Amino acid sequence: MNPAPPTPATTVTTTIDTPYERCVAFLANAREHHRWATSFIASQRELDGRLWVSTPLGELLYRVEGDQERGLLQILAGDLPPFEVRVVPNGRGCDVQFLLRRRPDQEDDTFAQDRANLRDELDLLRRLLEGDR
Repeated sequence: MNPAPPTPATTVTTTIDTPYERCVAFLANAREHHRWATSFIASQRELDGRLWVSTPLGELLYRVEGDQERGLLQILAGDLPPFEVRVVPNGRGCDVQFLLRRRPDQEDDTFAQDRANLRDELDLLRRLLEGDR
């Protein structure tokens, strides 16, 4: 079986004035994502120790995996392409980089809206972590 062809992707970045370790730990906790990923997660519930989120694409199994020490995380939501997240130290704070992949069946305007929503969500993440010290 041949792998699927590559899909277009874009990176959305924000700088957060909060310690690197705190930011990585917060992003690694999937149960906190409803606080900032508000255009994607409408609600969440646990069933048999697993987190399910209600999204515009339906109810999806949701988790975060990765290497917290290196700041490399993957947000996994159902069968969607993983959201690759990288947190990089920057002075007393950090930069958070999200790789958003276009789904194979996704229209240009929908992908553009997802990118705008992600920018808004990362701004909310920044305000949440900077104000939650």
